[in-house]
Amino acid sequence: MEEQLRKLSESSGNQNFDKLTFSEKHREGVWKRIGKKEKSPSCLLKDVLQLLIHEKTGYELSVLLRARGNSAFDENEGAIYTFLHELEKKEWIQSSWHGKQSKCYVITSRGKKILKREEKKSAGTEISLSELLEG
Repeated sequence: MEEQLRKLSESSGNQNFDKLTFSEKHREGVWKRIGKKEKSPSCLLKDVLQLLIHEKTGYELSVLLRARGNSAFDENEGAIYTFLHELEKKEWIQSSWHGKQSKCYVITSRGKKILKREEKKSAGTEISLSELLEG
């Protein structure tokens, strides 16, 4: 692993990224498109179902959602459990207890169908890196 990291470091040192420049207008355009906009409720649903392909606790899920830029539960972290309970009532996810204090959630086959539908709906609306760089 150390050898791979060393090679990566050496190869990235050969790049001339310091010569890249972006106009202020270009920077503003990028930040407008990826910056502070709120994600839609269907994006939240899609993000949650994608993350629950593998079993996670509510806390793990909230951390991963935040890492994806989804701030739906930042103001009220406990609301994620209400949201998960609603998904569980619809049978899109299921939960199980691991030990006495750890409740985990995972997507069901019904939830996978909903996820496919949400992914089809959002296909083509996601911003690609080339779109951002072209301005």
